[in-house]
Amino acid sequence: MLAERLYNLESFQVQYKKVLILSASLTIKKLVWNSERKLLLESINWNNLLSICSILCQSENADHLEASLRISQTVLLEECDDEQKGAAVFILIKLTNIPAYELAVKRELIKRELIDRLPLKLKFEINQAKIFNAININENIISINRFQKNVYDNLR
Repeated sequence: MLAERLYNLESFQVQYKKVLILSASLTIKKLVWNSERKLLLESINWNNLLSICSILCQSENADHLEASLRISQTVLLEECDDEQKGAAVFILIKLTNIPAYELAVKRELIKRELIDRLPLKLKFEINQAKIFNAININENIISINRFQKNVYDNLR
């Protein structure tokens, strides 16, 4: 499987470990970085990671999904360009993590209009994911993730 091969690439794992360090460091408010943070950021190839995540996010493997989520969330928190943030939003929505997208908009990490600038094919895939992973309860449309959707469908 392509996702498994990409995930197991040594180059991906090296980059992913750097993102994990960076992501964990964002949760420590009083952490003082010297030049190491700048060097770490410069050594991460966001475009490569996002390309791989666009495949991993379609996998059923929990490790693949976790990597896609962690990398996409970190892109939104870092000073990445709008194209990279757009790719991260696309991956989050493909992961059916619409709350993460909404939170990023609320915290002004991204602009809501970012989706409008994505290519038409990606906008179509985003809308498809939103529709497929929504349920109607008492006339209210609720967005849920893939796992929740599977549970909901099986219970019905």
